[in-house]
Amino acid sequence: MESTWQIKMHYDGKCQLFSSEMALLRKRNGHGVIAFEDIALPEFDAGKYGLTMEQVVGAMHAILPDTSIVRGVDVFAEVN
Repeated sequence: MESTWQIKMHYDGKCQLFSSEMALLRKRNGHGVIAFEDIALPEFDAGKYGLTMEQVVGAMHAILPDTSIVRGVDVFAEVN
């Protein structure tokens, strides 16, 4: 089955604020257009996106299907 996500949100699952925000986005994600990837999990590899962990932890990031990266507050503009 082909993925239908249109944006993949990176979030820190150890951060209560981001986890709460992602929970709200999941509730609004009825069509599965947002994928979620927890950067706190040991299997997360920032390098597969051309990023370092320092970059990912330092600012909000999301990935688009064409592999382009959205950073900072622009991420939230993409999901609204």
